[in-house]
Amino acid sequence: MKLKLSITERLYLVPIFPEKSSFEKNILAKDIVKKVGLNQEDVTKYDIKETEGGKLRWNFIDGSDVEEFEFTDKEISLIKEILRTQNESNILHTNLNDVYEKLILN
Repeated sequence: MKLKLSITERLYLVPIFPEKSSFEKNILAKDIVKKVGLNQEDVTKYDIKETEGGKLRWNFIDGSDVEEFEFTDKEISLIKEILRTQNESNILHTNLNDVYEKLILN
């Protein structure tokens, strides 16, 4: 499945995976993080910089920071599982609302 994600969504998606899980889920999470995590190409392309306050800022115009990623069915299932759990626990970050809508509500 293809999924379009902004830099903000990518930044908030990476830390949703628990530190401890089953071996299979840990491998899936590692693969997802490798796909969507920021890399040197992103830093250059979007001129990503860390501010003095420790926050990230980058250059983009009208959604130009959105990229499409290909996920396996198992990877999508894991992301959905975690997003559902976070929603049910009332801990889903607002920056992941669009991802939740794309994967769960549609």
